Amino acid sequence: MYDNKSILISCDDASFFISKEDIQYYDNNHELLLKEYIKQQLEEMAENIKNKKDDNFQKRKNNPFNCFNSEFSDNMGIGRSVDSQLGNRLQRIALFLSRLRFGVINVPNNIYLNINRYSGQIHVKTFSIFKDYKPVQNIYYCFDIGLLDQSNFIGPRTTQKIKDSGVAVRDCVFLCDEDVLNNVYKVFIERDENRRGIPVDLTFFLRTYDNIDNYSFELKAGGNLDTKNAQANVREVNSLKDLFSFTNYNEAYFATCYDSIGNGEPDGSILGELEREKILIGRKFWERILPQDITYERFVDIYRTAFYDVGVEEKILGK
Repeated sequence: MYDNKSILISCDDASFFISKEDIQYYDNNHELLLKEYIKQQLEEMAENIKNKKDDNFQKRKNNPFNCFNSEFSDNMGIGRSVDSQLGNRLQRIALFLSRLRFGVINVPNNIYLNINRYSGQIHVKTFSIFKDYKPVQNIYYCFDIGLLDQSNFIGPRTTQKIKDSGVAVRDCVFLCDEDVLNNVYKVFIERDENRRGIPVDLTFFLRTYDNIDNYSFELKAGGNLDTKNAQANVREVNSLKDLFSFTNYNEAYFATCYDSIGNGEPDGSILGELEREKILIGRKFWERILPQDITYERFVDIYRTAFYDVGVEEKILGK
């Protein structure tokens, strides 16, 4: 299984600013935690759409080719806003679920990496913020990785937020084949010219015995996966495969949050561009990250219940 040309030399895990309640948080009832988190995401989404509705409507009024009546036009705008924002919310829910299943430290927010060609080593530090922070993931190339710690890895302005939330840190060193060093560095050259980091839709690590594996996903909400984006999506998946090849074993997938056709097959040309086993549609994706005590059917039920409890439609329409 461990086909990457990498050896884990050292790996240390530690936690900082974490209370007993923080540690126990993810051990609570998974269904209750998930429902509350989904409600939070949907409430924020509904509020954002409502706040932007009037501004978007005014912009559509300035379009001389928009001849629909105000109610029809308003509903079109709401539909586009929901499609746009729901994808981001589902991505955040996916990260939360991954933490419930694999543990906070294995699903980091920030990943820092440094390549030492002289020694053939890649030094990696990951930082997983426990709560009350933007649920996004980025990987950075860092020249001074040894200076990063739990207090300064994200900048002084947010240090207090990190201390209030708690952070789990993993510090690893891998001995890598030259091909791996070249592949990883090439991705940073191609995708991070301004050194602002490379965003990742979803990535998590698994530590087993003396190995660390990685699984990464280029995640889309669903719908028709049109031809013009197919090759770009394939490049993204291949890029993720190279980027995390410093681990002992890694896989990268293209995934969608829902099955638009209803038969588990991709809707669009992505299938002709990428191997079928690298494409996860709807249920197949969620089952990769759902906690073992929550089935896919139960997950959908929890989501629907949270949706109606929040009153998403009523909030957006101002009822």
